[in-house]
Amino acid sequence: MPRNPIPRLRLAAQHLLSPVHDDPAGVVRHLGAVQAQDFPMALWALGIRMKTGSLATVAGALDAGHILRTHLLRPTWHLVAAEDIRWMLRLSAPQVRSVIASSGRQLGLDAPLYAKTQRLFEKHLQGGRQASRADLAELLRQHRIPADPGAMVHILMDAELAGVLCSGTGAGRTGSYALLEERVAPAPDNPGREEAAARLALRYYGSHGPAT
Repeated sequence: MPRNPIPRLRLAAQHLLSPVHDDPAGVVRHLGAVQAQDFPMALWALGIRMKTGSLATVAGALDAGHILRTHLLRPTWHLVAAEDIRWMLRLSAPQVRSVIASSGRQLGLDAPLYAKTQRLFEKHLQGGRQASRADLAELLRQHRIPADPGAMVHILMDAELAGVLCSGTGAGRTGSYALLEERVAPAPDNPGREEAAARLALRYYGSHGPAT
């Protein structure tokens, strides 16, 4: 055995030595979630962990809604398997909201305004419609709601954390949004907070360990 086997064990756990999945969603599910602030590199991160991965295959999984790009775990974009998005949001949304609350208040944003924007988004997107960030900003301006870039970051992120919005087709390229309830079928299970935290920890250490 090598003097220090840990680096190789971690590469194996991340499926970088011997990929086992044929589909991008399987890779994301194994990893738990994949940071996707740099969207092109996130596609590569999945592709190199697949048996026969390609950028087109990963992009296709996003367009089909098998994988979603959203804000969870912390205030950055992540890729998450569709069946995992709801319980991960329930687990991490309170903490993420606490992190961005101060900067939101500095922009004059509060819970009642977030709720109002989310009602507008639901009405605008119902029936399977999708809209770009620019489209949603124009919708808010029509209702005299701040829609400058800083405000939109917070408004859209809170709508994602609330489980109202998720990525639509063309995620990362045109940045389209859709209603989560219409794009993702209800999950078969609904773990409580402790079970969800344990599940996330097992996913992480199972795909990134061993830990020291």
